[in-house]
Parts: sequence; structure tokens; C-alpha cells
Amino acid sequence: MKIWPFDQFVTKTNGQTISLEDLDKGLEPFRKIRDAVGRKMEIMVEMHSLWNLPSAMRIARALEEFEPMWFEDPVRMDNLDALSQFKAATRIPTCASETVATRW
Repeated sequence: MKIWPFDQFVTKTNGQTISLEDLDKGLEPFRKIRDAVGRKMEIMVEMHSLWNLPSAMRIARALEEFEPMWFEDPVRMDNLDALSQFKAATRIPTCASETVATRW
């Protein structure tokens, strides 16, 4: 299942930070899924390239206990330095999306 529970909080700060309160609210779907089915279901996290690096890393650290299958577009995919730093900061795989492709 791919979910994106953190998108609703990005507009408060334009993705520059996420409060502990919003982080906790964003974790709630993961808690509910794990409580309901345990580890029988994979969860993919879509982040839509909306967060800056420190915020994306904060979200990733909070999610590690839920062992998501991957983080998709945690930061802008054209920022390879930030993408590399994000990947180095988490043990969860990072997924690049259709935003890195072109028509040609």
C-alpha cells in the first residue's frame, strides 16, 4: 500500500519544517496498519518531493520503526546532493519516481 499522510502538513511551512505534533499525526496511519495486520502488508511512503532535506530526514527517522518498503521522492529528484544525503541517513530504500524521466 502506498500512502502519503505527510502531504497535508507541507503547506504550513512550505516543506521547510514539520512540527512534532504534525509528525505524530502523520505516523498514525502507519500505527493503524501495523496494529491491524502487523507486517503482512508492505507500506510505501510517497513524499511527493515536497520537503526540504532536514524535514524529509526527520520524517524518515520517525518512520523507520514501521519498516516501510521505500520512501518515494523524499526530496526534489533534481537535487542529487540532497537525495544522496537522504539515502545515507536512512536504512530504508529510496525510490525515484517518474519525475526523473522525460518523454524522450
